[in-house]
Amino acid sequence: MRDYNYDYWNDCDADTIDYSAIEQSEERISELEQTIKDMETDELYILYHLLGARQKGTLEAMFKELDFLISIHSKELIEKAKNYKPQEF
Repeated sequence: MRDYNYDYWNDCDADTIDYSAIEQSEERISELEQTIKDMETDELYILYHLLGARQKGTLEAMFKELDFLISIHSKELIEKAKNYKPQEF
């Protein structure tokens, strides 16, 4: 008669890893990377127009360019910006 010898080395169920937390972290990282890219694009877009306004040289052209940059944002965001108070470090 043979005794049953349990093979712990090849036991797949004993050390099962839950990859859902890893997948959620990877998704969050990719979302944050996309947010950073979007912020860089927005910043470059605004900086491009600011430099263009500066090159025009007249105050009227600068104000027109600033009004355009403000107008590309939603009204809600403009209102939030009016009431925004930056934190001092």
